[in-house]
Order: sequence, then C-alpha cells, then structure tokens
Amino acid sequence: MLKVECVLRDENGNNVLNDFFDSIIVREKYILVKRGLNYGLYNTTTLQKILDCEWNSIKGENSYIIAQKDGFSYLFTNEGKKVLKSGYDIIKIFKKGILVSKNRKKGFIRFDGKVILYCDWKNIEPYTQALIAYKGNGERKKGCDYKGEEQN
Repeated sequence: MLKVECVLRDENGNNVLNDFFDSIIVREKYILVKRGLNYGLYNTTTLQKILDCEWNSIKGENSYIIAQKDGFSYLFTNEGKKVLKSGYDIIKIFKKGILVSKNRKKGFIRFDGKVILYCDWKNIEPYTQALIAYKGNGERKKGCDYKGEEQN
C-alpha cells in the first residue's frame, strides 16, 4: 500500500519541522500536524514544537491550547507549558479563570493554578466579579469571588 507523507519545506528545500507527517495544516499562529490518529502542534513563526504528536485533538482557545488524550482535556499556554496539574473531562476558558469538570462535578481555577472552587459543584456560573455555584438540586449555595473568598 502506498502512503503519502507531508513535509514542510522552506525556500531552500529544507525540512523545517525535521519530521514527516500524514498531514500538515498551517494556520495563523500554529502549524497543526497529524500522524496516524494523533495530532501535534508547532509555532508558525519560530517553527518550534509546542506539543508532541500524541494528542487525540488540539484546539486553540483565546491565548491557550486545549489538548485531549484518552478522554481527558489538558490546558497549555501558547508555548506548550502545562497550566493545570491534571486532566479534566471538560475545560472552558473565561476571562477570570478556567471552568473544569471531573466526574460530572465542576470546579473553577485561576490562571495561576490557584483553586477557587474544587470539583464538587453541580454547576458554576462565572460572572464579572463573582461565581454562583450550585450543589444538590439546583439551589444556590455559597460561592466565591475571584480572590477565593467565600460569599454569602
């Protein structure tokens, strides 16, 4: 069976990523590469590898990267530095922080990694200055402001 491999070359014919892939998609900020069923990511300007080609999916979200592997989502900076210590079922980016979900329970984490609400809430609604968090059957309970201080 024949196999097509893609390579990204500069004007001198040099393989700028130093590797071959099944597909290469060049976007404004990133170069998305695929090998088999896995994806990797490179910086378009510097051509430096951001994420190895080991992820089930990769997407840019604001100035962050969300990559999924084995059913878990991980959050990275644009440079490939891991933001959160572990993987989550769901990761959503808001202006003031990161909404995460693990085992159907939600939590909220600041961008510096400080946990505002641990993953034991049924639902969390982020607003400009505060979070509204629900436990039980949808009744409102104590939430926290973005400094991590409890609110009544």
